[in-house]
Amino acid sequence: MTTPLPRLIPLISLISSIPVLANQQATDAFAPEIATGFTSKPLVTAENWMVTAANPTATQAGADVLKQGGNAVDAMVAVQLMLGLVEPQSSGIGGGSFLVYWDNETKKLTTFDGRETAPSAADENLFIGKDGKPMKFYDAVVGGRSVGTPGTVKLLWDVHQKYGQLDWAKIVEPIAAKAESGFVISARLAKLIANDTKFLAKHPTTASYMLQPDGSPKTQGTLLKNPEYAATLRLMAEKGSDGFYKGAVLNRLLMRYVMNPRLTQVSCHSRISLSIKSLSELRFAPHTSSMRYAEWVHRAVVL
Repeated sequence: MTTPLPRLIPLISLISSIPVLANQQATDAFAPEIATGFTSKPLVTAENWMVTAANPTATQAGADVLKQGGNAVDAMVAVQLMLGLVEPQSSGIGGGSFLVYWDNETKKLTTFDGRETAPSAADENLFIGKDGKPMKFYDAVVGGRSVGTPGTVKLLWDVHQKYGQLDWAKIVEPIAAKAESGFVISARLAKLIANDTKFLAKHPTTASYMLQPDGSPKTQGTLLKNPEYAATLRLMAEKGSDGFYKGAVLNRLLMRYVMNPRLTQVSCHSRISLSIKSLSELRFAPHTSSMRYAEWVHRAVVL
Protein backbone atom coordinates (compact mmCIF):
# COMPACT_ATOMS: atom_id res chain seq x y z
CA MET A 1 0.00 0.00 0.00
CA THR A 2 1.40 3.37 -1.00
CA THR A 3 1.23 6.17 1.54
CA PRO A 4 0.69 9.66 0.07
CA LEU A 5 3.49 12.12 0.73
CA PRO A 6 2.61 14.69 3.40
CA ARG A 7 2.25 18.33 2.32
CA LEU A 8 5.56 19.62 3.56
CA ILE A 9 7.63 22.73 3.18
CA PRO A 10 10.89 23.39 5.02
CA LEU A 11 10.43 23.02 8.78
CA ILE A 12 6.66 22.86 8.46
CA SER A 13 3.94 20.27 8.08
CA LEU A 14 0.43 21.60 7.54
CA ILE A 15 -2.59 19.31 7.62
CA SER A 16 -5.70 20.96 6.24
CA SER A 17 -9.19 19.56 6.13
CA ILE A 18 -12.37 20.13 4.21
CA PRO A 19 -14.93 17.35 3.66
CA VAL A 20 -15.23 15.58 0.35
CA LEU A 21 -17.75 13.11 -0.97
CA ALA A 22 -17.30 9.45 -1.70
CA ASN A 23 -19.44 6.79 -3.37
CA GLN A 24 -21.42 4.55 -1.05
CA GLN A 25 -23.85 6.07 1.42
CA ALA A 26 -25.67 2.83 2.04
CA THR A 27 -22.96 1.42 4.29
CA ASP A 28 -21.49 4.73 5.46
CA ALA A 29 -18.13 3.04 4.88
CA PHE A 30 -16.09 5.42 2.78
CA ALA A 31 -12.69 6.82 2.00
CA PRO A 32 -12.09 10.57 2.35
CA GLU A 33 -11.51 10.82 -1.40
CA ILE A 34 -11.70 8.31 -4.20
CA ALA A 35 -8.47 7.06 -5.71
CA THR A 36 -7.73 8.57 -9.13
CA GLY A 37 -4.49 6.82 -10.04
CA PHE A 38 -0.83 6.90 -9.09
CA THR A 39 2.08 8.40 -11.00
CA SER A 40 5.67 7.57 -10.12
CA LYS A 41 7.95 10.56 -9.68
CA PRO A 42 11.76 10.67 -9.84
CA LEU A 43 13.74 11.39 -6.71
CA VAL A 44 14.43 15.09 -6.27
CA THR A 45 17.11 16.61 -4.05
CA ALA A 46 17.93 20.19 -3.09
CA GLU A 47 20.72 21.93 -1.20
CA ASN A 48 18.87 24.83 0.44
CA TRP A 49 15.10 24.44 0.34
CA MET A 50 12.27 22.45 -1.16
CA VAL A 51 8.50 22.85 -1.43
CA THR A 52 6.14 19.98 -2.07
CA ALA A 53 2.35 20.10 -2.22
CA ALA A 54 -0.55 18.14 -3.67
CA ASN A 55 -0.73 20.35 -6.76
CA PRO A 56 2.15 21.81 -8.83
CA THR A 57 0.51 25.25 -8.98
CA ALA A 58 0.54 25.39 -5.18
CA THR A 59 4.11 24.12 -5.09
CA GLN A 60 5.14 26.91 -7.44
CA ALA A 61 3.38 29.50 -5.27
CA GLY A 62 5.47 28.43 -2.28
CA ALA A 63 8.67 28.39 -4.33
CA ASP A 64 7.98 31.89 -5.65
CA VAL A 65 7.64 33.19 -2.09
CA LEU A 66 10.95 31.64 -1.05
CA LYS A 67 12.66 33.12 -4.10
CA GLN A 68 11.44 36.55 -2.99
CA GLY A 69 13.21 36.14 0.34
CA GLY A 70 10.32 34.68 2.31
CA ASN A 71 10.73 31.99 4.91
CA ALA A 72 9.00 28.64 5.42
CA VAL A 73 5.97 30.20 7.14
CA ASP A 74 5.49 32.68 4.30
CA ALA A 75 5.63 29.82 1.80
CA MET A 76 3.21 27.78 3.88
CA VAL A 77 0.63 30.57 3.69
CA ALA A 78 0.99 30.80 -0.09
CA VAL A 79 0.79 27.03 -0.58
CA GLN A 80 -2.30 26.62 1.57
CA LEU A 81 -4.21 29.52 0.01
CA MET A 82 -3.36 28.26 -3.49
CA LEU A 83 -4.45 24.73 -2.59
CA GLY A 84 -7.77 26.21 -1.54
CA LEU A 85 -8.16 27.32 -5.14
CA VAL A 86 -6.75 24.43 -7.16
CA GLU A 87 -7.79 21.42 -5.04
CA PRO A 88 -11.10 22.48 -3.48
CA GLN A 89 -12.02 18.86 -2.84
CA SER A 90 -9.34 18.63 -0.16
CA SER A 91 -8.33 22.09 1.01
CA GLY A 92 -9.81 25.49 1.63
CA ILE A 93 -10.17 28.45 3.96
CA GLY A 94 -13.61 27.12 4.89
CA GLY A 95 -12.02 24.25 6.83
CA GLY A 96 -9.52 23.71 9.61
CA SER A 97 -5.83 22.92 9.88
CA PHE A 98 -3.13 21.58 12.14
CA LEU A 99 0.43 22.86 11.91
CA VAL A 100 3.64 21.28 13.17
CA TYR A 101 6.41 23.89 13.40
CA TRP A 102 10.07 23.17 14.11
CA ASP A 103 12.23 26.09 15.25
CA ASN A 104 15.78 25.07 14.42
CA GLU A 105 17.31 27.85 16.52
CA THR A 106 15.53 26.93 19.74
CA LYS A 107 15.23 23.23 18.82
CA LYS A 108 11.57 23.43 19.80
CA LEU A 109 8.64 21.67 18.14
CA THR A 110 5.27 23.41 18.44
CA THR A 111 1.84 22.35 17.19
CA PHE A 112 -0.95 24.74 16.26
CA ASP A 113 -4.54 23.51 16.37
CA GLY A 114 -6.72 25.48 14.00
CA ARG A 115 -9.45 22.87 13.75
CA GLU A 116 -13.02 23.97 13.17
CA THR A 117 -15.29 24.41 16.18
CA ALA A 118 -19.01 23.70 16.32
CA PRO A 119 -21.51 26.59 16.44
CA SER A 120 -22.68 27.44 19.95
CA ALA A 121 -26.21 26.26 19.17
CA ALA A 122 -25.04 22.76 18.17
CA ASP A 123 -26.00 19.93 20.52
CA GLU A 124 -25.99 16.15 20.67
CA ASN A 125 -29.06 15.99 18.42
CA LEU A 126 -27.48 17.88 15.53
CA PHE A 127 -27.12 14.78 13.35
CA ILE A 128 -30.26 13.02 14.53
CA GLY A 129 -33.05 12.88 11.96
CA LYS A 130 -36.77 13.46 12.46
CA ASP A 131 -37.17 9.72 12.98
CA GLY A 132 -34.85 9.86 16.01
CA LYS A 133 -32.12 7.91 14.25
CA PRO A 134 -28.62 9.05 13.20
CA MET A 135 -28.66 10.63 9.77
CA LYS A 136 -26.92 8.98 6.85
CA PHE A 137 -23.51 10.45 6.15
CA TYR A 138 -24.33 12.49 3.05
CA ASP A 139 -27.66 13.66 4.44
CA ALA A 140 -25.73 15.12 7.36
CA VAL A 141 -22.72 16.50 5.48
CA VAL A 142 -24.13 18.02 2.29
CA GLY A 143 -25.49 21.44 3.24
CA GLY A 144 -25.24 23.86 6.11
CA ARG A 145 -25.84 21.37 8.92
CA SER A 146 -22.22 20.21 9.00
CA VAL A 147 -20.64 23.67 8.84
CA GLY A 148 -18.20 24.48 11.63
CA THR A 149 -16.44 27.73 12.44
CA PRO A 150 -13.40 27.62 10.09
CA GLY A 151 -9.98 27.69 11.72
CA THR A 152 -7.53 27.71 8.81
CA VAL A 153 -7.44 31.47 8.24
CA LYS A 154 -6.90 32.11 11.95
CA LEU A 155 -4.02 29.64 11.96
CA LEU A 156 -2.39 31.13 8.86
CA TRP A 157 -2.71 34.70 10.12
CA ASP A 158 -1.56 34.10 13.70
CA VAL A 159 1.41 31.94 12.71
CA HIS A 160 2.46 34.41 10.04
CA GLN A 161 2.25 37.29 12.52
CA LYS A 162 4.51 35.37 14.86
CA TYR A 163 7.03 33.83 12.44
CA GLY A 164 6.48 35.29 8.96
CA GLN A 165 8.98 37.49 7.17
CA LEU A 166 7.35 38.88 4.02
CA ASP A 167 4.46 41.30 4.06
CA TRP A 168 1.16 39.37 4.39
CA ALA A 169 -0.51 41.19 1.48
CA LYS A 170 2.45 40.46 -0.79
CA ILE A 171 1.91 36.74 -0.17
CA VAL A 172 -1.86 36.74 -0.59
CA GLU A 173 -2.28 38.98 -3.65
CA PRO A 174 -0.73 36.59 -6.24
CA ILE A 175 -3.17 33.86 -5.19
CA ALA A 176 -6.06 36.32 -5.56
CA ALA A 177 -4.79 37.18 -9.04
CA LYS A 178 -4.66 33.49 -9.95
CA ALA A 179 -8.21 32.96 -8.73
CA GLU A 180 -9.31 35.84 -10.92
CA SER A 181 -7.46 34.74 -14.07
CA GLY A 182 -8.26 31.08 -13.54
CA PHE A 183 -6.53 27.71 -13.31
CA VAL A 184 -6.78 24.57 -15.39
CA ILE A 185 -8.76 21.68 -13.91
CA SER A 186 -6.39 18.80 -13.22
CA ALA A 187 -7.02 15.17 -14.08
CA ARG A 188 -7.64 14.36 -10.42
CA LEU A 189 -10.06 17.21 -9.80
CA ALA A 190 -11.95 16.33 -13.00
CA LYS A 191 -12.44 12.75 -11.83
CA LEU A 192 -13.63 13.88 -8.41
CA ILE A 193 -16.12 16.33 -9.95
CA ALA A 194 -17.45 13.56 -12.18
CA ASN A 195 -17.75 11.23 -9.20
CA ASP A 196 -19.73 13.73 -7.12
CA THR A 197 -21.87 15.38 -9.78
CA LYS A 198 -25.18 14.51 -8.10
CA PHE A 199 -24.06 16.13 -4.82
CA LEU A 200 -22.59 19.21 -6.51
CA ALA A 201 -25.85 19.68 -8.42
CA LYS A 202 -27.84 20.09 -5.18
CA HIS A 203 -26.70 23.67 -4.58
CA PRO A 204 -26.58 26.52 -7.12
CA THR A 205 -23.12 27.67 -6.01
CA THR A 206 -21.38 24.34 -6.51
CA ALA A 207 -23.43 23.55 -9.61
CA SER A 208 -22.45 26.76 -11.40
CA TYR A 209 -18.80 26.43 -10.39
CA MET A 210 -18.15 22.74 -11.02
CA LEU A 211 -20.75 21.79 -13.63
CA GLN A 212 -21.58 22.79 -17.18
CA PRO A 213 -24.88 24.59 -17.88
CA ASP A 214 -26.39 21.25 -18.96
CA GLY A 215 -25.45 19.68 -15.61
CA SER A 216 -22.53 17.63 -16.88
CA PRO A 217 -19.22 17.82 -14.98
CA LYS A 218 -16.53 20.23 -16.09
CA THR A 219 -13.63 18.28 -17.51
CA GLN A 220 -9.84 18.17 -17.35
CA GLY A 221 -8.24 21.18 -19.02
CA THR A 222 -11.21 23.50 -18.44
CA LEU A 223 -10.21 26.97 -17.24
CA LEU A 224 -11.91 27.56 -13.89
CA LYS A 225 -12.15 31.09 -12.50
CA ASN A 226 -13.16 31.98 -8.96
CA PRO A 227 -13.69 35.75 -8.62
CA GLU A 228 -15.46 35.30 -5.29
CA TYR A 229 -12.40 33.61 -3.82
CA ALA A 230 -10.25 36.39 -5.26
CA ALA A 231 -12.44 39.02 -3.57
CA THR A 232 -12.24 37.18 -0.24
CA LEU A 233 -8.46 36.91 -0.47
CA ARG A 234 -8.15 40.62 -1.20
CA LEU A 235 -10.16 41.42 1.91
CA MET A 236 -7.80 39.16 3.84
CA ALA A 237 -4.78 40.81 2.22
CA GLU A 238 -6.03 44.19 3.41
CA LYS A 239 -7.45 43.31 6.82
CA GLY A 240 -5.73 40.08 7.83
CA SER A 241 -7.92 37.44 9.44
CA ASP A 242 -10.56 40.11 10.18
CA GLY A 243 -11.19 40.24 6.45
CA PHE A 244 -12.51 36.69 6.74
CA TYR A 245 -14.08 36.55 10.19
CA LYS A 246 -15.84 39.92 10.10
CA GLY A 247 -17.93 41.94 7.67
CA ALA A 248 -19.17 40.71 4.30
CA VAL A 249 -17.47 37.31 4.36
CA LEU A 250 -18.82 36.55 7.83
CA ASN A 251 -22.32 37.46 6.68
CA ARG A 252 -21.99 35.06 3.75
CA LEU A 253 -20.86 32.31 6.10
CA LEU A 254 -23.78 32.90 8.42
CA MET A 255 -26.20 32.77 5.51
CA ARG A 256 -25.13 29.18 4.92
CA TYR A 257 -26.27 28.28 8.41
CA VAL A 258 -29.80 29.27 7.46
CA MET A 259 -29.81 26.05 5.46
CA ASN A 260 -29.95 24.33 8.84
CA PRO A 261 -33.02 25.46 10.83
CA ARG A 262 -31.51 24.19 14.07
CA LEU A 263 -28.59 26.57 13.89
CA THR A 264 -30.14 29.94 13.21
CA GLN A 265 -28.16 31.20 16.21
CA VAL A 266 -24.48 30.55 15.62
CA SER A 267 -21.29 31.30 17.43
CA CYS A 268 -19.47 34.50 16.50
CA HIS A 269 -16.73 33.55 14.06
CA SER A 270 -14.48 36.34 15.30
CA ARG A 271 -14.21 34.60 18.68
CA ILE A 272 -12.30 31.62 17.31
CA SER A 273 -8.98 31.02 19.06
CA LEU A 274 -5.90 29.06 18.19
CA SER A 275 -4.64 26.27 20.43
CA ILE A 276 -0.86 26.12 20.70
CA LYS A 277 0.95 23.20 22.31
CA SER A 278 4.51 22.08 22.71
CA LEU A 279 5.37 18.48 21.89
CA SER A 280 5.47 17.54 25.58
CA GLU A 281 1.82 18.54 25.98
CA LEU A 282 0.50 16.28 23.22
CA ARG A 283 -1.62 13.29 24.11
CA PHE A 284 -2.92 10.71 21.68
CA ALA A 285 -6.26 8.92 21.96
CA PRO A 286 -7.33 5.66 20.28
CA HIS A 287 -8.76 6.21 16.81
CA THR A 288 -12.20 4.59 16.64
CA SER A 289 -14.81 4.39 13.90
CA SER A 290 -17.06 6.74 15.86
CA MET A 291 -14.22 9.27 16.02
CA ARG A 292 -13.75 9.01 12.27
CA TYR A 293 -17.45 9.70 11.73
CA ALA A 294 -17.33 12.68 14.04
CA GLU A 295 -14.29 14.03 12.26
CA TRP A 296 -15.88 13.96 8.84
CA VAL A 297 -19.26 15.35 9.81
CA HIS A 298 -17.50 18.14 11.71
CA ARG A 299 -15.41 19.48 8.86
CA ALA A 300 -16.66 22.68 7.29
CA VAL A 301 -18.48 22.98 3.99
CA VAL A 302 -18.41 26.62 2.98
CA LEU A 303 -19.72 27.20 -0.52
